[in-house]
Amino acid sequence: MLTDRICFNEGGPQVYGTVLDWHETGMLNCEVEDPEGIDARRASVGLEPMAKALAAHRRDVAAEGGQPPEDFEAYKDAANLWAQRVGWR
Repeated sequence: MLTDRICFNEGGPQVYGTVLDWHETGMLNCEVEDPEGIDARRASVGLEPMAKALAAHRRDVAAEGGQPPEDFEAYKDAANLWAQRVGWR
């Protein structure tokens, strides 16, 4: 999870796909390196398959009332400004 958090905060693809964020389509998702090998990498560290984890996380967020940002561009701009301010980018 730490590996993915670092990749996410640096703006790159993740290794295991553990950090989800809103996509411009309004879905929670993440960018991963080598998508074809994601389930093998996840299994090697004891994580469930990506599709199962993604579905569960989306259900949890929906149950808590989570919704995509109304202004996606402003949302991403704020995230990028934060990352720059704290030294991630």
